[in-house]
Amino acid sequence: MFTKAQSQIFKLMKMDSYRRFVRSPLYQRCSVASVEGKHLPSLSSEPVRMGSREDVVTRNNASIKNGRSSPRVLEHA
Repeated sequence: MFTKAQSQIFKLMKMDSYRRFVRSPLYQRCSVASVEGKHLPSLSSEPVRMGSREDVVTRNNASIKNGRSSPRVLEHA
């Protein structure tokens, strides 16, 4: 049932996301640091807060009301 979707996602990841990541300045800085034996560069000074499930649902509902589509939050089993 999901074979076609899985294949398409794999293809997109292989052909687009990974390639863009490898070309990104972040990856380039990390590669240089690794080769030179240095610590990896810091990504940010503060941890990123992802928010609670309620925050995500609220943002999704606001996006839907504004006419923008957004990914659905999956229920935990």
